[in-house]
Amino acid sequence: MNKDHVEGDLLNRTLAIALRNLTELNGKFQKLSETVQSLCPMLRNCSESLCPSGWKIHNQHCYRFSTDTVNWDSAKQQCESQTSHLIIINTEQEQNSLENNPGDYWIGLTDRESEGNWKWVDGTPVSFTRWDQGEPNNWNGHENCAIIRSGCWNDFRCTRYYRFICEKRALPCVEAADIEKYCS
Repeated sequence: MNKDHVEGDLLNRTLAIALRNLTELNGKFQKLSETVQSLCPMLRNCSESLCPSGWKIHNQHCYRFSTDTVNWDSAKQQCESQTSHLIIINTEQEQNSLENNPGDYWIGLTDRESEGNWKWVDGTPVSFTRWDQGEPNNWNGHENCAIIRSGCWNDFRCTRYYRFICEKRALPCVEAADIEKYCS
């Protein structure tokens, strides 16, 4: 065999491999494109609603105010079953946003592990408080869970029945124009 024939044969094999790889990549691209297109209706819906139906949005967080009354443990469990947690109030702004909701609500604050050492349901220490005057007082030695009442916090027995507030992060804002770049 001459040198030109060997080089030509090698070039043909290389081109054949490149063509197979290109065909395979094209197939993968088509599947990816179909996946993106199938997500478009959901993305369009997300751009319109950052929180699930029935939840209120404030400062990149979604809040659900329950209408049923349960004990603190049930409130915690119900929030967790909705991929959320009992509300954790970190700032005065967040606290103030809750004051338009009359009634008593469980919040995600407890000192069950160590009396007087209040922690949020995610284990973080308390950096902001709005305890009512004389609270927390652990009345009769059995008040280890907190409610919000008239804009202030109060410790109560965890077995009492109150409504509750669940909290979760809002979906990130997706601009409609950004969605249409990929979905049109």
